[in-house]
Amino acid sequence: LDGRMLLFGASGSAGTIMSTQQTDGRTWNKLTTNLPSPSADIAFNIAKQADKLYLYDDGKLYSTYNATNWTLVGEPSLRQLIGSDGTRLYAIDASGNICASDDEGNTWTEEDTDNPNSLLPTQDISFLTLPSRTNPADKQLIIIGNRDNATDHAAQVWGKMQQSDASAQQQPWAYYPMTSDVRYPAPHLTNLQAVVHGSQLIALGGKAMNQSTLKTFDAFYVSDDYGVTWPADEYLDFPENFSCNEQHFALASDSDNYIWLICATSGQVWKGRRNKLGWKTYEQYVTE
Repeated sequence: LDGRMLLFGASGSAGTIMSTQQTDGRTWNKLTTNLPSPSADIAFNIAKQADKLYLYDDGKLYSTYNATNWTLVGEPSLRQLIGSDGTRLYAIDASGNICASDDEGNTWTEEDTDNPNSLLPTQDISFLTLPSRTNPADKQLIIIGNRDNATDHAAQVWGKMQQSDASAQQQPWAYYPMTSDVRYPAPHLTNLQAVVHGSQLIALGGKAMNQSTLKTFDAFYVSDDYGVTWPADEYLDFPENFSCNEQHFALASDSDNYIWLICATSGQVWKGRRNKLGWKTYEQYVTE
């Protein structure tokens, strides 16, 4: 936001916000805000839309341009604010449904789904947006996260194509079943987080949950097909001397295509990117 990376977390039972310049990462400042009593759950209820941030906390929705001065938007009945596609906010409402807001959080409408809401993730939720490969004006939306269900071996993934044509028939959210015949299911790991990196989705988590047999910080998992499959990436390695709490860390991406990894306990901050995403791209035209 505004050339800064913002870190949301907890200090005891209270929420806290820290910032660093996007070009830095070594020096962090704790922000003083006008939020009444931010809870320890603020990190799970943040969405960025255009040049504003939105936060849902204690039944109230706030917005801000600078992360210090927050304005009350309203008091919608939500369970969790999960993200934005750039023009619409998305949340899980108090009844467990996916809902969306077209007016910056003032009103909310339930979204259609093709499967029971019991299959939606309930924790460690990431909301991701990619342009369609056939029509860049359309957006492919992906929700990935966990359920603490003893029978689960994979994370829960849902997707939707958000069409730009207002007259087009909008499709429901579709559930991606991670059955035993899926060779590369979504990783079922504690504190699972996912980001967009170029045209890929990259996910990382801590230790295995429930029926998962994955190892802690063994790999980054990537998806080239909008969240359907998630193989381990053989080229994206962890940095040397990497030390991170398996349940408390933050994964993010910035406007320069860097991935940020911020670790609790050790306090390490890392960032890196694929080489090809560090080059500027230019459109060339040939005329006669």
